[in-house]
Amino acid sequence: MKTIFVSIANYKDSEVHNTVNELITKKSGKNHVKICVFSQIDLEDDEFDNLDIIPEVEHVKVDYKLAKGVCWARAQAQKYYTNEDYYLQIDSHIVFTDNWDSKLIEDHDKALTFGRKAIITAYPCAYEFNEEGERFIPFQAATRFDMNVVNIIPSAAAKFIEDTDMPELEYFIAGGFFFTTGDIVENVPYDEELFFLGEEISLAIRAYTAGYLIFSPTQFICAHLYQVAQRKGKERPVFWDSKEDRERKMNFKLRDQTSLIKTSLICRGFWHGKYGIQDQNLYREFAKRINLLHPIVKLSKVII
Repeated sequence: MKTIFVSIANYKDSEVHNTVNELITKKSGKNHVKICVFSQIDLEDDEFDNLDIIPEVEHVKVDYKLAKGVCWARAQAQKYYTNEDYYLQIDSHIVFTDNWDSKLIEDHDKALTFGRKAIITAYPCAYEFNEEGERFIPFQAATRFDMNVVNIIPSAAAKFIEDTDMPELEYFIAGGFFFTTGDIVENVPYDEELFFLGEEISLAIRAYTAGYLIFSPTQFICAHLYQVAQRKGKERPVFWDSKEDRERKMNFKLRDQTSLIKTSLICRGFWHGKYGIQDQNLYREFAKRINLLHPIVKLSKVII
């Protein structure tokens, strides 16, 4: 039986209950799952207390006013990794297909035939709520990345694809859904100094230069809640809510600007080490390939 460590950064998200339930009830039974939910919440609110009693869950709670962004939260969750065989990182609002674990391991095994360590990732298709507050998936499909540029750094959007026999090569990693071997925690640990902008392209460059190839899944695995609106007309809390942002020592705009500078240095090939580029030859390979595939993206000309 293989073991899977699941990292979930939760920012006051009531959907996390359903996400945990989906992980547990829809796994194949062939693998053991350990889930770390890193909750940034009002510690006087008991809404998330039921997560404390689920055997598969390591529930870590911190005051939301002390939160420093999603990358910081993901880095904290990684500290609870205990040498599981695989690592799955997801957002707190995800629904899964049946046997999601076996399907991801199968795709990962196929990707390993390309001769390097492998990461399976994509922007999942969407799930939504109907008028009765029930979850539904308007269009269930596998996805892969469609590259574009936002805020002077490479970014991506989701593109629907037909099921395929083999995983397709990618050059981007979705922070809210990727699957690989557990050694990613040691080889490419999350950088808590990053905030939001640049999380995903910097992670892709760092992973690629640490010897990982990146692939899209061959089939539908999960769906993601992109709507801000949630059940019963509620809106999902976000880190950059203006009222909450004023309660912190550093506002989110300053965190984003700092993050963007570091990301730009990584994109330009100037930031090295475990939190940057580990192999310069692989960096040049990555930059060449992404430019050839997507001429609009010029990593060497990103401006700080």
